[in-house]
Amino acid sequence: MLLFTDESSKDDKTVSWRWGYSRIGSRCYSHEPFVRGKHYTILPLLSIDGYLACEVFEGSVTGKMFEKFLLTHVVCPCHAPVPRPCSVLVLDNCAIHHGPAVRDIIEGEAGMSCLPK
Repeated sequence: MLLFTDESSKDDKTVSWRWGYSRIGSRCYSHEPFVRGKHYTILPLLSIDGYLACEVFEGSVTGKMFEKFLLTHVVCPCHAPVPRPCSVLVLDNCAIHHGPAVRDIIEGEAGMSCLPK
């Protein structure tokens, strides 16, 4: 019944350490050049059977891009009322996941339920 989606990103600084350790009373220094490079974001749709859809974007995902992803990959091929397979979409607390347009897509067009109400 469960579908999952979340975004993840990658750039040249992804593997850099943001924290370090040093002796008490001395500063921790990092000698890395600031190079970000190209920034990519992946937006997958997963179920217990594996990936159902996946899109990769250069840059960050916006609310409109997320809504289009839902319409293209969740509503059309996967929509099913509860308790059928692929009837529950699990999202985290990201701001673009909780807009009124996303709720309209999930409840109105897909026929799924949004919690909390």
